[in-house]
Amino acid sequence: MLAKLNGLAPPLSVARLVEHDYLPKRLVDQGYSLDGELRVHSQSYGTLAGMSRAGVPAAAALEFITTVAGLPGLQIGGLLSHLAIADSCREWARRYTGKQFQTFIGITDAIAGNTGHDNTPELHLANSAGIIRYDFPGCTMARAGIALYGAYPDVDLYPKIDLQPVMSVKTGIVLLKTLPPGQSVSYGCTYTAHEKIKVALLPIGYADGLNRALSGRGEFLVRGQRASVIGRVCMDWTMIEVTDINAVAVGDEVVIIGRQGDVTITADDMAATLGTISYEIFCSWSARIRREYLNTHDSNPGIN
Repeated sequence: MLAKLNGLAPPLSVARLVEHDYLPKRLVDQGYSLDGELRVHSQSYGTLAGMSRAGVPAAAALEFITTVAGLPGLQIGGLLSHLAIADSCREWARRYTGKQFQTFIGITDAIAGNTGHDNTPELHLANSAGIIRYDFPGCTMARAGIALYGAYPDVDLYPKIDLQPVMSVKTGIVLLKTLPPGQSVSYGCTYTAHEKIKVALLPIGYADGLNRALSGRGEFLVRGQRASVIGRVCMDWTMIEVTDINAVAVGDEVVIIGRQGDVTITADDMAATLGTISYEIFCSWSARIRREYLNTHDSNPGIN
């Protein structure tokens, strides 16, 4: 978290910044340059305190925070760790999460008794799954992630809370053509028409973040009906079959993720097709995709 507050510092990696105690000193320097005091949130991890990823090892947390708290220009504004398996409903996962919480609280209690600061730091542990599934007494903040998209950390959490999708991915038909039997589509000739079909060309491909593994497997929505991806997804183009979709026309909206009429394709649906998780689906779209941020207070959830 400290590294995120400080931004990127190439060519040094975050691990080297922490290893050489460079980052807190740099934050102090920035605090002086701002003629004020910086509030920082420090992350702890350990075998049972987090994910063994970024952050300060649980065994070293007290010494680290005590040192940082003594630096001029810095104020410990928060302490955090991150849940590793809160999305799982398995009993061993619940026990693991409980141990993470107890270890985290033990660390924060020890820190509170040794830093001597008057200001009580914010404590936050829960991610989206933690917010939905657990209660963490003593924590004053939470860090919602995928739930902000109206999506679930795990399908087992569907009955726990009603979330509405807030993100959709759309394109449009730019060309329609009829192919005779025996005609192949796209690179590699992986799809060949067995009868006369109507094909729609879409101006989106893997350079836009559309996963190439959707070749011959994906489905999109056109006029409220599902249309199958045929042939390989190209860098800039994708083809779908629209033979049985009445009145289809150039300019028609094509929904890749989202709702059209009474039919919905979710990020979870696409993730299941690709054998991955919805998190990857949400963050895979490239800068070529135009973003539109809409106020949906007066519209139906899940459409925009």
